Amino acid sequence: MSRIFKIVIFSICVSLSFLIGIIDATADYKTNQLSINKPISEKIGGFIYPYYQNESDVSTQVKALKNVGVKYARVPAEFSTKTMLNGSFEIKKLVDTVQKLQSVNIIPIIYFGSEGGAKFPANLNPDLVRSLVKEVVCKFANMGVIWESWNEPNELFWVSNKIEASTNSETIKSWVTMDKYIGSVIQRYDGNSPYIIGNFAGSLSDDRLTISIANEQGLFEVGDAISFHPYPLQRINNGRPENLSYTMEPSIIALDRRLPIVTTEIGYSRLKRTNFLNHGRLDYYFDWQGSWSTKEQGDYLVRSLLMLDSMKEPIICVFSTAYDNYSITDRSGNLNYAGKQLRNMLRQLSGYAYARDLLSNSMNSSQHALLYKDGTREKVVAWVSNGTARVTIYFGKGIKRSVCLTEKPKFFDLSSIQNEGRLKRYVLCGVVILASITLFILDKRIRR
Repeated sequence: MSRIFKIVIFSICVSLSFLIGIIDATADYKTNQLSINKPISEKIGGFIYPYYQNESDVSTQVKALKNVGVKYARVPAEFSTKTMLNGSFEIKKLVDTVQKLQSVNIIPIIYFGSEGGAKFPANLNPDLVRSLVKEVVCKFANMGVIWESWNEPNELFWVSNKIEASTNSETIKSWVTMDKYIGSVIQRYDGNSPYIIGNFAGSLSDDRLTISIANEQGLFEVGDAISFHPYPLQRINNGRPENLSYTMEPSIIALDRRLPIVTTEIGYSRLKRTNFLNHGRLDYYFDWQGSWSTKEQGDYLVRSLLMLDSMKEPIICVFSTAYDNYSITDRSGNLNYAGKQLRNMLRQLSGYAYARDLLSNSMNSSQHALLYKDGTREKVVAWVSNGTARVTIYFGKGIKRSVCLTEKPKFFDLSSIQNEGRLKRYVLCGVVILASITLFILDKRIRR
């Protein structure tokens, strides 16, 4: 075999090894981000809005999310009157936001969208949008971001008529075509990164017809996961998050591909007490979902994340961080009650992955005790969906305990509980031995 031939063979082998390495790296990154079995602390994300006039707003939001301890932050590439100038997208604020997030090890999820309620494409020319999409993807290619399709196209962010957005086949085809184009651009320029498709307003059960039509038109052929925004409505059981076990059950729809389900928006709106001001700007007050007390907002939010995690969702993002009646911060950018409860949950369950519901066989479906594991370490988080109740929980190794549960989740460290149980057994055993010895001695004295 000639020397040149050997060199050629060697070069081909090296090239193939390099190519296989790239493919494996791509698969590993996507697999890791969309793993349904990873710890809950590796699943939770927040929301950042980059386009306020005051640039300090972004830094405040990033600081708050870092304080909470989230893994992801959803950020819009928004083509609107706020961001467009003479047909050009002012990308600087998006770049600055992504850089700030990555500097504190938060992974950005960049999604595309425009202003709500405006007829598309009259508001934006589709050819221009495709050009802007390519510009954004190329700007952040190979930077470790996650991509998401057009925001809530089945609502008012594609057309001004919700019924048309949800059920008109031609309208659905128009945004499916755009989402597939976005996917093709990502595949070409940033194929290492996951592309989340759907970005649907509502839950799985809300728009079965829309999802079915979009599936027939090939929407889910280009994505790595499907995203929804399953905000619970107050008019249904006061919006209690336990309803998610029904509205987000994947079996209610039939898809050609078995893609993971993710939630990229969920939250609860607080009662309106004062105007929501942020650096002199009147922020939005949202009331379409309903309104809850500050305590309900925090407790329901944490429970909704726990429910979605128990349904094996790999990414779950909270809305929002900036100061409005959904936010997890107060006017000064400090964590409010909801933000503190979210932070506490992530600290309590840092490194822990969901295992099972210890009360799954209970006759009372309003009671939950979720078992989480981190290697040999175990914790349980438990609550009731309404009011208070005394519940008996079996913690394993023959240990059961009657505990008073409320709507605020409680955390139990099983190692502490089992050690307490072991200590009680030792004490009881010691008492029995001591009593036996005492009786033996007394018996001896009586016999004398």
